[in-house]
Amino acid sequence: MVKSADTATDYYFPDGELSLTEESIDERPTSSKRGRIWVYYQALLAIGVVLIFFTKLDIWLEQQGFLIPLYWLLAFIAASVPLWFLLADKVQHLLAPVVAWCGLYMAFNCLSIVVFAKIPETQLFEDRIRSLIFLLFALFIFSEHVLVQNCVKVAMLFVTFMNVFNHIYEILNPFAFGGLVSLGRPAGFYMDANEAGCALILGMIFSIDLLKPKYRLFYAAVVGIGVLLSFSRGAMACWLITVLILAFLRVIPRYQLIYLFAALFGFYLILLTQIDTLIYLRNFDGSPLLNQDVLARLDWIVNPTSEGQDLSRVDLAEEAWQKFYDSPLFGKGLGSSASDTYVAYSDGTGTKPHNMYITTMVEHGILGFVLLPSLVYATICKARGKTMRTAIPFAVFFIFWGIFSHTVFSSFFILLSFAFMSNLATQSYLKTE
Repeated sequence: MVKSADTATDYYFPDGELSLTEESIDERPTSSKRGRIWVYYQALLAIGVVLIFFTKLDIWLEQQGFLIPLYWLLAFIAASVPLWFLLADKVQHLLAPVVAWCGLYMAFNCLSIVVFAKIPETQLFEDRIRSLIFLLFALFIFSEHVLVQNCVKVAMLFVTFMNVFNHIYEILNPFAFGGLVSLGRPAGFYMDANEAGCALILGMIFSIDLLKPKYRLFYAAVVGIGVLLSFSRGAMACWLITVLILAFLRVIPRYQLIYLFAALFGFYLILLTQIDTLIYLRNFDGSPLLNQDVLARLDWIVNPTSEGQDLSRVDLAEEAWQKFYDSPLFGKGLGSSASDTYVAYSDGTGTKPHNMYITTMVEHGILGFVLLPSLVYATICKARGKTMRTAIPFAVFFIFWGIFSHTVFSSFFILLSFAFMSNLATQSYLKTE
């Protein structure tokens, strides 16, 4: 039996079972039917935020010519206006370390502008302000109510299964979401296969406790299939690390690990013996099912020491590291982590080094290294009790994910996950007061 942080009423929330009854809503002595309606309204908005931003549906719709992401954000902010009048009740939930981190991150960006006496190009500074606004909005919309957080978990479970289905469907029908990205890897609404893999793992971390323990390894395996079909080496490695952490914390029963290792070993043997025949696989239209980049990534699983086709990432890292070496104290300013050699966008902007730590160090100097770890710490530092079984996998995942991605501070679905984890941690902290 668990006692809500902001209620005098006990409610039951057994491990692996979800309660969405009124018992999970605040029941203060002064609570009323009108108050419960606002809780339901907040839960509805929170589900909408997950379905639009955690899926990156806003970006996909923009590519289809339907609204830009900013309009979605403004629409949700406008819809949340009635909840602002309840802000006083949410102060203890909103005064979180993540808010302080937002101030730190803004200070880093402003200091960079002052030091280099120039506004970065391509609206980079504006984009970062927008990201912080979204993070603060998500902190607000997920705050205070257990019912809201439970609904978000259910929505993430739904989105995770949907993403796995999208990956399977897209590998069979490459034009299902408007055609594969240039790398030829399924990504669904995310359009970037690395981010698609990241979203699958985050969805698993947040929603796995909704299932009974005996089904959790199966759920992790289903997510693993979706991650594998993204052909993201970083996502594959982080998925395995996350599953092992979940087993270490007994979220996944440890005895089930033998089934996991047996399945992985079987997959490895099949891939080892059949990798040369994968080139002959064809789509329904007769085109190759797997392109050279995908085949190189599968070959990397068999032989991790092989460099395959993707030498550009090594070059990007070396180029970025040289920039940091040239100016290690203050960095080289906002946007300087973009490559001068590998142009990735139509506006002439170069791609970044696929590493959050190097990216922030190039732009902000040696202290930029602490930005990602400090955000992770600020997010989970209040976690107590069973919430640690979500917080620890979340933290370990992002510490490793920073090695493989430079979009942690710019992707709304990732910022959404930090906001949600912060609220789970704060809720658990208040329960122990």
